[in-house]
Amino acid sequence: MEGCSGLEIYREAIVIDMACPLASYKDCFDLWIRGGATSIAVTVTEEIEDDIAPAIQKTAAWLQRIESGSHRLLLVRSVEDIYRAKRENRLGIIMAFQNTRMLGKDLNMIRVYYQLGARVIQLCYNTRNDVGDGCAERTDAGLSIFGERAIREMERLGIAVDLSHTGYRTTMEAMEVCTKPPIFSHSNAKALCDSRRNITDDQIRSVARKGGVIGLTGYPGFLGRRHPSMNDLLDHADHIIKVAGIDHMGLGIDYYEGMAGIADPKEARELYDRFITAGTWAKEEYPPPPWHYPQGIDRPDTLYNIGESMKKRGYSRDNMRQLLGGNWVRVLGETWR
Repeated sequence: MEGCSGLEIYREAIVIDMACPLASYKDCFDLWIRGGATSIAVTVTEEIEDDIAPAIQKTAAWLQRIESGSHRLLLVRSVEDIYRAKRENRLGIIMAFQNTRMLGKDLNMIRVYYQLGARVIQLCYNTRNDVGDGCAERTDAGLSIFGERAIREMERLGIAVDLSHTGYRTTMEAMEVCTKPPIFSHSNAKALCDSRRNITDDQIRSVARKGGVIGLTGYPGFLGRRHPSMNDLLDHADHIIKVAGIDHMGLGIDYYEGMAGIADPKEARELYDRFITAGTWAKEEYPPPPWHYPQGIDRPDTLYNIGESMKKRGYSRDNMRQLLGGNWVRVLGETWR
């Protein structure tokens, strides 16, 4: 099997993309189907929303989308559902939230979202909330008492604790609280691109010690390039693997609605201005559009090209299977039970 092409290895592997906000936009989930993904973690709510009602409404919309498209889509509530999606040639949908604002300061809401299908919750989205500070906050205040309680309830129910977009001190303190492996669903190496959205070697080592996984992201601002190459992306993979080991790297490409090839320039600029005005994005981390993803995987329907690039990098078949989805399967199996 070592003589197989990168594409053949990709097709036989379980492929999981752990950060997919674009999937909620105009049924763009179909792009991952064409790209050969097994399961994707969809961003259920808008990151800047601060209310329970929109989160429930968007969750209900995803449930309806999955039900009406059940011949192609499968709601993932367990690791067995990921394997089932692969067997049945359907796209597994992992419901994920990129903030905890939708809790409305009520820990009981975690159970509600879990019952509706949520399996990944990110603590912060760049700015401060009741859990702690985001990575772009001017302070580094750390995890709150409410945040500690939220983590314990998420773990009790079986929800993965996601630390992307979250401040350094908050992530480090959260990892001290975690008894199950936490994740960084979509974060690159700060050593290679000095963005507050990327993570330090200390964070990389800490999440690895906890058994967690880091999702490699293709957003150009976190790669430090306007038109990044596949080599730019895989340089971050190599660095994280060097620091943490092969067991702690996965994919979290973070394709989203404003990207080149999806949004027209006017739509992309309006989206950018909205997030900048809201204070959710800072110009230091988020340059203005156009946003080009790494050449070769410019859109989710070309994600399969990463297989041949990994093969050329010298990754073995077994290593590729880990990076494409096997490591996510392991960590989710440990956190969801």
